[in-house]
Amino acid sequence: MQTFKIYLKANRAKVITLLLLTLLISYLNFVIYDKLDSFFKEITGGTLSFDFSIVAILIFLYFLLLGINILSNLIEVKLLRKGVNNLLIFFMRKVFYSEDVYILNQNSNLLISKATMSCNSISKYYTSVIKIITSVIILIAYASIIIQIDSTVLILCILLTPLIVLCTIGIKEKITHYQTRFFDYSKNRTSRVLDAFDNIKNIKVKNEYDLFKGKILNEQLLLKKNTTIYTLFYSYFDSIVNFIISLAPVLVIYTYIVFIKSNALSSAEIIMLFTFIPMFLYSFSNLYNIFRDYFECKPYLLTYKEICDLNTELTGNRIIEKFELLQTKNLTVQLDNMRELKIPDMIVEKGEKVLIIGRSGIGKSSFFNILLGFTKNYKGTISVNDVDLKEYDIKSIRNVFGISFQNNDLFSLSLEDNITLGGKVEFESFESILDLCQLDKLKNNSNSVINKNELSGGEKSRISLAQNLIRNPDVILIDESFSSLDEYNVDLIMQGILKKYKESTIICISHNLSLEKYFDRTINFEEGGVSVEKC
Repeated sequence: MQTFKIYLKANRAKVITLLLLTLLISYLNFVIYDKLDSFFKEITGGTLSFDFSIVAILIFLYFLLLGINILSNLIEVKLLRKGVNNLLIFFMRKVFYSEDVYILNQNSNLLISKATMSCNSISKYYTSVIKIITSVIILIAYASIIIQIDSTVLILCILLTPLIVLCTIGIKEKITHYQTRFFDYSKNRTSRVLDAFDNIKNIKVKNEYDLFKGKILNEQLLLKKNTTIYTLFYSYFDSIVNFIISLAPVLVIYTYIVFIKSNALSSAEIIMLFTFIPMFLYSFSNLYNIFRDYFECKPYLLTYKEICDLNTELTGNRIIEKFELLQTKNLTVQLDNMRELKIPDMIVEKGEKVLIIGRSGIGKSSFFNILLGFTKNYKGTISVNDVDLKEYDIKSIRNVFGISFQNNDLFSLSLEDNITLGGKVEFESFESILDLCQLDKLKNNSNSVINKNELSGGEKSRISLAQNLIRNPDVILIDESFSSLDEYNVDLIMQGILKKYKESTIICISHNLSLEKYFDRTINFEEGGVSVEKC
């Protein structure tokens, strides 16, 4: 039900319009029936002096019906696309605000591929659900027309409908099975291609192409075979339904004349039945197709439900505006491999410049992850301004604590957008950050989309640092952002940071011990958090 409500958002007007157009189509069919009845009676009665204006009216009515059907189909498409848009926006919002664990366990490219396929299929299904009402209205209209000719004929038509079901029984399940496999094979193929493209340099220097080409080709062959079988069942379903509908007027009229009333139908009525019996059965098949759409959509509904059930990030209600004090006590965090890391007890006051050192894997980055709300499975206490971290609204914490990550990848955006991330920044401030982070060489192309493959590791690190500094957070967290820089650039940038952000609190993780001269004290995680003051 939640998914359907998401689909309907800003779509209700289209649904109402579609229903009104359906009623108009039904009314026009009654008018056309009336005119056709007069037209065929005069022709089959041998009268050649009938009013030719009927022909003109019929042509006009059919063109009008065509126009309304086109408009109805257009609204259907808009309904479908808006539904996709609604579902995709909700999907992305759920992912953005979910616990970080889910995102870390997903391949980002496969995630968006999964989202797109799921949203398209689900929107198609719900559009079909809306069409149940329109199909029922049309079905009733055609049934009423057939009743006016003979109610017995309608009964015979209804008796034919189980034949459609019997001839396609089990096909829906087959379609679902191969649709699910199509979903899996598509993901696998995309994953293989992305792996190969991401590691293309390594593949080239090793001159090992066959393994990856073979893997990709194998996934493509599986996908192709599955698609062929899926298309075969899908085509069989449509073909058998169309065959029964095409044959139905002959079967119904033959049965009626031979076994029920031999002389009850006039030639005009027979012609009319050949027109309206298929229309009645097509309306029934549209209803039946909704069940097929459900089975086809079922795997995607399950995927989307997985997203809907994601837990939103846990957060408190307190808002922090300014930083005064950070304190940890008996803080430990458990990793996925069940290894437990101990974070040293520490106190960091406003304006302090603190360097954190220690070997890899000892918990330095884990400390930052706890502080920014990415890691929740910790024990002990971490407080900000003498208030437990868990009591704070996580968004306000992230406004006060800014971070530049060690391996922060860039976006396929301009330099300016990569740094501001859509935030409004004055030109002078942007220019000063470029100068501080030694990004002058990229300044001339700041509005052009960055080619990530052409940038060095040092340039990427400096852009990541600029992202952090331009927000002017109270506490600047730096996680190994200097590891890809030479000593000369590190010195220039650190001198610039200390000059521009002398009132800010800075906590930096680094293996570079030469940075100690820029900090008030150093905390060594390997020695239980022993703090060494700068002499």
